[in-house]
Amino acid sequence: MRERRFRGRAAPPRALPLLWGFGLALSGAGLAVQWAWSFAPRAWLFAQVLHELGAVPLAIAIGHTVVRLASRFAGATLTRAIASLGGVAFTAYLMQSIAGTWVFGGHGLGAFGTWSRSELLLAALIFWTLQVLLATLWLRHFGRGPLEALWRGLVHNDYSLRPRVARAPHLGESAPA
Repeated sequence: MRERRFRGRAAPPRALPLLWGFGLALSGAGLAVQWAWSFAPRAWLFAQVLHELGAVPLAIAIGHTVVRLASRFAGATLTRAIASLGGVAFTAYLMQSIAGTWVFGGHGLGAFGTWSRSELLLAALIFWTLQVLLATLWLRHFGRGPLEALWRGLVHNDYSLRPRVARAPHLGESAPA
């Protein structure tokens, strides 16, 4: 019997719509149960089980889609900008945590529970966009984020931010002038 390989893919491309559909259907059913019961605690367990069962195929589908899009548009400006956030991930994570606790915590503005879901979504998109812009600007001048440099310094005794050096061209690209 001949072995079938998917060439490093998490799922065959034919399965992607099935994963999306199955995941959205189960998670949507969980939401519908909650909504139908007016978010009553007695319906929570059943709805949560549906949601959790739908989360697995949905997570695989989202991950697979993101990887396919990132590899298809690897050279695009937006992809490179989003990738720059990965270069300062530790700094970005702590920035989100500090800003979130300051805005929503009792020691800051105390806005927990006062924003609608659409306001929360808009705030998250604005903050994430700001972080992508800041990461892109920072990495134009430095090779790593400030907290990444601190962490590296604690581990390797090298606290430098290292100026950004020109990268070698990828296969098929021309060398920078």
